[in-house]
Amino acid sequence: MWPFSNIFTLSSLAFHLFDPFHETDRPHERATLSEAHIHLTPTFHNEHGAATGINISMILRDPKAHSGLALLTLPLEVGPTPSARYDGNAIIATDNLGLLELRIQDGQGLDPWRKWIPSRDPDGDVVFTFFAPPRQVNKSTPAGPRIDLQATQGGLFGKGLGFLPYPLAEEDWSITLEWHLQHAPEGTRAAWSIGDELVQTIIGHPKNMIGDTFYAVGPLSRWPDWNSGETARCKTYWIGKSPWDMQTVAAQSSSIFETISRFFTDTDQDQYAVFFRQVPNSFGGTGGHLSFLIEYIPDDESGYADISISQILAHEILHSYPMMPIEDSADNGWYVEGVAEYYSVIFLYRDGIMSKKEFVDTSNKMMQGYYTNPVVNRDMTSILDHYWESIFNMRVPYGRGWIYLLQANGLVVEATGGRKSVDDLVLELYRRQMRRDPHDSDVFVNLLGDLIGREKAKKSFEGMWRGDLIVPSSAALAADGLRVRREDCFPFELGFEYRSGYVRELVEGSRAEKAGVQEDDEILGLLSVWSAADTYLFEMEASLKRNATVEKIRWWPRGHGKTECWWWEEDETSGLGEL
Repeated sequence: MWPFSNIFTLSSLAFHLFDPFHETDRPHERATLSEAHIHLTPTFHNEHGAATGINISMILRDPKAHSGLALLTLPLEVGPTPSARYDGNAIIATDNLGLLELRIQDGQGLDPWRKWIPSRDPDGDVVFTFFAPPRQVNKSTPAGPRIDLQATQGGLFGKGLGFLPYPLAEEDWSITLEWHLQHAPEGTRAAWSIGDELVQTIIGHPKNMIGDTFYAVGPLSRWPDWNSGETARCKTYWIGKSPWDMQTVAAQSSSIFETISRFFTDTDQDQYAVFFRQVPNSFGGTGGHLSFLIEYIPDDESGYADISISQILAHEILHSYPMMPIEDSADNGWYVEGVAEYYSVIFLYRDGIMSKKEFVDTSNKMMQGYYTNPVVNRDMTSILDHYWESIFNMRVPYGRGWIYLLQANGLVVEATGGRKSVDDLVLELYRRQMRRDPHDSDVFVNLLGDLIGREKAKKSFEGMWRGDLIVPSSAALAADGLRVRREDCFPFELGFEYRSGYVRELVEGSRAEKAGVQEDDEILGLLSVWSAADTYLFEMEASLKRNATVEKIRWWPRGHGKTECWWWEEDETSGLGEL
């Protein structure tokens, strides 16, 4: 998931399922596979034709289930984002004997799951019918993992985890998805992460192919155009206008995908899908199987048209390649987000999409984002335990993971005389991932130790985890003609707690207070805190209501005492003015 306004491929760390990129077709197993047939029939408003939800029929053939064994599962929520849940008898099940009563079992703890368990042994095929309503959201809806089904611009976009329960299984299934658009308004199109035919079948694990994929229906535009006759492995889908030239963005998505694909020696002909959906409350993205989704605010209200969309695209596509298992533990999240941050910049520079000046400036924005984070020295265990409580906790896996990989690259380059780099570690981990061999943080440290020495590798990793300040050596980017230098800067300080919708815990003497912000002001609008933390000279603006009067206040969201910072430079530094 890319870090803007809780851009957590927010669901990347909190919930990025292990989905081997090419483990989708096993012909020798097809004869024994269980089958799922999913029928999606969108509903539309009688007057203006906008999509209002989806009637769903799911048929499980040979589900290998019995009384007491769950047939379907769905998360109740992921972080602050709820799923459709389907409380009570919202899901109706039948089989050869008629009505099959279902018992609901809910898990406990962080991101609990719901299971639907049959009251008796199923007889033959099991048919589930239910209606998926779009989640109601507005400008005040907290940003979170982008799994929910939402109505936007006359259509619907959503991730399976948010509205489509899937069979609870250990093995691969044959999964057929069929869209029914016979009664849809003229011009209605539909797409799935796997493709945009009305009927498609794929072999794979239900969790990956149903839960971790995206669905869209409505007046969809596509690149390449629906009627162009052109083909591309990477397709892009959207509705209406966005802050960007979508033809350019879509072509760039395809180019970036091919570059990343070549690096990881991908020779398969998998399709890849990019979805853009307009939302009222946040900007960000989240990855899925063979796909990702980017959200944006209408009319460019947050100024995100200036953000390097190419870096976001690269970050999200990377989530389909180098991964570490985090389904049962977030301890590997530093790598999941860190490696996407690292290569999102490196690949754009190597591929010529980003100039050297842009590479230096972007790297320095990321450097100051790491060093000026108020929780830069907090232990990673504490960060993960309190992850959703603070946007600054959410930023840590991205920034700390990225700069630790930079440090590791410098250590490897120095130890091997430039013969090897962190690329070798990442590619080896990816090969192990594809073989389904262990590929977690312990393996990374062992591989790093093979190149720089076990004690040195262990010490560097433990320091990263502990929250020791990380300063990469100049060797990390020496091949690009860069070196590090120190120039301290002011840490980020918003000046108050803002998640409640009101100004709370206003910091006395802060720049926010001096600008006129007062305790208990109602926050009607606030520029992206994530973007402000990324850009050193970003000026914060808030629309505040006090005693029936609305006022816009601007201030520089930085503290007063400087903190240690390091920067990349060529022969001459460009200074902080451009950051």
